[in-house]
Amino acid sequence: MRGAAADGGRIPGRDHGAQNARPLPFADRPGIQRLTPMSAPKFREWLLGDAPEREAARALADRGREDLLLIGAAVQLPPLAGIRLAWSAYRVDGTAAVSPVIESADVYEAGRTDAACLHVSGFLHPEMDLPGATDSTCVYLRRDALDLIGRERTLARLEDFFAGARRLRLSTRQADHVFATGAVAALPALPDLAARIRLALAGAGEFPDAAAAVRPRQLHVLHGWGGGADTWVRNFRRFDPGNDNFILRAESRPGVAGTHLSLFGPGSDAAMEVWPLDPVIPATALTHEGYKAVLAGVVERYGIDRILVSSLIGHSLDVLRTGLSTVMICHDYYPFCPALNITFGTVCAKCGEAELGACSAENPLNRHFPNVPCSHWTRLRQAFALELGRGVTMIAPSPSVREHYERLFPAAAGRFRLLPHGSPPLDVKLIRPGTDAGRRLRVLVPGRIQEAKGAALAVRALPAIAEFADVIALGCGDSAGFLEKTPNVTMIRHYRWEDLPSILAEISPDAALLLSVAPETFSFTLQEMHAFGIPPVATRIGAFADRIQDGVNGFLVDLDAEAIAARLRTLASDRRSLERVHEAIRHAAVRPIGDMLRDYETLELSPRISERAYFRRRSGSHFTECRLYWAAVGESLSHDRSASAPVRFDAERQRVRIAFPRLEPGPGQLRLDIASRPGFLNLIRMAVFDGDGNSVWVWSGDAEELARHGANQLVSLGAAPGEGALRMFMTGDDPYVRLPLERRHLEALGGGGVVEVELRYPDGAEVASQLAAEIQEYRGLLAARESQVAEYRVQHEKTAALHHVHAQRLIDAMERMKMEMDALSADRARAAAAEARAQSAAAAAEERLREMYASLSWRVTGPLRRLASVVRWLQ
Repeated sequence: MRGAAADGGRIPGRDHGAQNARPLPFADRPGIQRLTPMSAPKFREWLLGDAPEREAARALADRGREDLLLIGAAVQLPPLAGIRLAWSAYRVDGTAAVSPVIESADVYEAGRTDAACLHVSGFLHPEMDLPGATDSTCVYLRRDALDLIGRERTLARLEDFFAGARRLRLSTRQADHVFATGAVAALPALPDLAARIRLALAGAGEFPDAAAAVRPRQLHVLHGWGGGADTWVRNFRRFDPGNDNFILRAESRPGVAGTHLSLFGPGSDAAMEVWPLDPVIPATALTHEGYKAVLAGVVERYGIDRILVSSLIGHSLDVLRTGLSTVMICHDYYPFCPALNITFGTVCAKCGEAELGACSAENPLNRHFPNVPCSHWTRLRQAFALELGRGVTMIAPSPSVREHYERLFPAAAGRFRLLPHGSPPLDVKLIRPGTDAGRRLRVLVPGRIQEAKGAALAVRALPAIAEFADVIALGCGDSAGFLEKTPNVTMIRHYRWEDLPSILAEISPDAALLLSVAPETFSFTLQEMHAFGIPPVATRIGAFADRIQDGVNGFLVDLDAEAIAARLRTLASDRRSLERVHEAIRHAAVRPIGDMLRDYETLELSPRISERAYFRRRSGSHFTECRLYWAAVGESLSHDRSASAPVRFDAERQRVRIAFPRLEPGPGQLRLDIASRPGFLNLIRMAVFDGDGNSVWVWSGDAEELARHGANQLVSLGAAPGEGALRMFMTGDDPYVRLPLERRHLEALGGGGVVEVELRYPDGAEVASQLAAEIQEYRGLLAARESQVAEYRVQHEKTAALHHVHAQRLIDAMERMKMEMDALSADRARAAAAEARAQSAAAAAEERLREMYASLSWRVTGPLRRLASVVRWLQ
């Protein structure tokens, strides 16, 4: 009999394939064949019905080629039980059969209990004897074991199979992570697991079910520079319904592409973990031991199935060597092109070593990696070509990407799949171009006006366009200052993407001008213009030329300022052309992001359900508990007035909710025991809700607030980088906090409520790496400060020396001035003495003249002096 009960874990009348199961071989034993399935196991479900022993015998005699899952009539299986048991059967060497935990349906409800069991299980797969066929039997039998045992004995009963397995030293095991119910407890959980399950069920914790646990997990590899690649990854993560998407982002600083790595979980913009890179990665490393260790830990810990590389900037080529399915999305032409855009004056037709050297030295668009020599790019190209040959799938968002890559880099030939990007849903209101030729044309220039986006063209073309059109530069950023004094140009430097519909409705542009001088690989901006029905006028290059039919769904122009202005002037007088293009793109569907995501699923590089995600490193996890104590006003805390929820003592973020009852005459205090063992803790959030679910109190994140109200065995280590959490060390086995609730909060909780806490327990290696990075950063700051102090000291010494020189020069000048003044005084004294002597001599001469004039001889000789004067005149 073949079929299934009406239960979410089985599909009637179908064989089941265990996708991505790892067929671990049996151990070598003398005389026993090594059982190694050549493909993922397939199984058939066989219901045992009202005669379980007879149906079991029929199933054992069946000579099909699939494994068997025997199910008793009273067994209720949880979701995906069959595939989970199939995975378990191939997980441990030497396994012949595996059964789930089977407890009594009178005691347990299968659904939530299975989720709790999965949450607290250690994935130990303990070896144990399995019971014979009853209505409460559920057992998965491997076909290779059936064939091996069946060759040696007749299998008339299920017990014969188990006995044969023991004789051949093959094991029968319990899948301690799958919880089923039957009429009786046919295969109860081991005591430790049973205690953890009861503890989990007693609390109010929320546990992800098997459907969530088997969701495939993808790792996006990205730089931290923003732009189109960042937009694509965020949209992918936000709208992907079938996978959990993680992001490994390389963080940078000027001149260095990778200083550390940040890991972001599904739906979170806060980093889960951060690792410094030592040494740093200037561009892309050919290999990097520290990077390999981080990547291996992420893949193992989070059960990554597939890697999607959106950029290798700041990363290592080791990301292409994991052995996982790997896809590289070509948002640009890196790492082949260090300029990213294969443009050096014009689009590059070839790029050998000579061209690469000239590009590094002279290309204004090649400015991203100033400290990387040409020899590195040559080695990187060679290593990249080798990795592409090992099976990396390249994604071209538009045909020209594939054409350019295959022409410039033949190693990429044959590696490409064409998958255009999709757009997320946007509240779009179509913008119809104006038909009045008398109204000035309104031209929208969307996006940042940078070199590769046509800044030089804009400088030459926009003043001419502004003579007959109103130009609106939307989102041009702070680098378009050259437009500020251009008449008829309006600049909107920044805006929020969510506000785009209202902004465009207000502007009501007639056309959009896209001026890129480097080939775009797709252009989300063009996608947005088409979505709004705005006719694009774009340069005839790259994805623009791929996606625009001139005069049909847009207009193409040469990379010439006069040609651009002339085309727009023609459109200003021929508004019917704009109207025709608007109608064409209005009726053409813009590719939605859902279509793109489905195309990525058709690559068949990732399973629909994931064994790696299901068995991710939780199998090595340990468990602790969060316990909430409560006491009414005037009462003390006791174990009788507490409730708990189990939590995994690992680095994965968890949310715990613990309810407390109505307290009379009202609650006096609440104490939360964070764990029951020492270790590291990242406390992300604490909140308290009343019985109706209304928020009463939310923790501020302040460590001092907890310390003031009573914290035990907790040492604050400061904020966890990039996570918004308080990082603490739990020094003993009784770490707790008294919730710092004010009287008004406690009064609002008189009817009971719920305490909710988000936390995780990072391992010592993660915290050590963070602290090492912080110490390194502190040392860097300290070194910079010491350098500043040393520079200030040198400047001070120079200034002091200069002051000394100036002071000495002033003293010398004053001394010289004093000497000059003394000399001047002496000269003045000498001059005064000489003047006195001259005056005395003059007085004496005057006296002698007076005496001479009065003498007898002067009077007697008077006639002779007159006669001499007459003679001199006559002569």
